Amino acid sequence: TVINGTLLREVNVTLSSFDVSATTEDYTAIAENVTISENETQICMDVMLSDDDILEEDEDFLLSLATTDDNINVTLSPNETRVIIMNDDTVTIGFNQSSYNATEGSDASVEVCTSVLNGILGRNVTVTFFTTDGTATS
Repeated sequence: TVINGTLLREVNVTLSSFDVSATTEDYTAIAENVTISENETQICMDVMLSDDDILEEDEDFLLSLATTDDNINVTLSPNETRVIIMNDDTVTIGFNQSSYNATEGSDASVEVCTSVLNGILGRNVTVTFFTTDGTATS
């Protein structure tokens, strides 16, 4: 967007992307020359994002503008912006079985397992276990 002044001739700028926590697996990198025409006040471009099924933190990348025309006095400000890709994926974690049977005894135990039932984990997740009394007591 032209913030101050009027363009009386076209101006060439380069739009480039830079990874921060996002990588080109998360978006399509861009390095493109853009021409802003005389009297034009705004140019919009799409940056394609990748859709995955991985539960992960929000990720970001930078977009930067640089002038490619040394023959014109153009100030690019701000010349950088941050794009945050907000994670929209979910994961279901649960017990492998709805109930477990165990035989009592002095050295008895029961192995209880949890699994990712739906989705893909792309980061560590902490699951808290606790017991509550049913017909047995602790």
